[in-house]
Amino acid sequence: MDKVRWVVVLSPKFLNRPFLCTVVPISTTPPHTVEKYHVKLDTDPAPNPSGAPAWVKCDMVMTVGFERLSAHWDGKVNGRRNYVTLRVSDKELEAIRWAVIHALGLGGLCKP
Repeated sequence: MDKVRWVVVLSPKFLNRPFLCTVVPISTTPPHTVEKYHVKLDTDPAPNPSGAPAWVKCDMVMTVGFERLSAHWDGKVNGRRNYVTLRVSDKELEAIRWAVIHALGLGGLCKP
């Protein structure tokens, strides 16, 4: 994937690598075959969803620098951008983490 798209940030802030994070992409294109490493979201977290189901494709894990990410903003307040934090539910985040484990071929190491 090489276009601008929404992502789910998975990694916490690490002290020894403060400028990096691990992400997986969100797509409205459904997978050809749904696998353990695909998660269909209950609701699209995008600010103006298209109405199509949103999928997290956990087999496309990437580590990127924060400078490559752009936060969503919805206008200006007092001349400054009003940034909005978009989130998936805790249940969806847990499913995404399990899907990443399966995408890495490590599903046998953990019990769900």
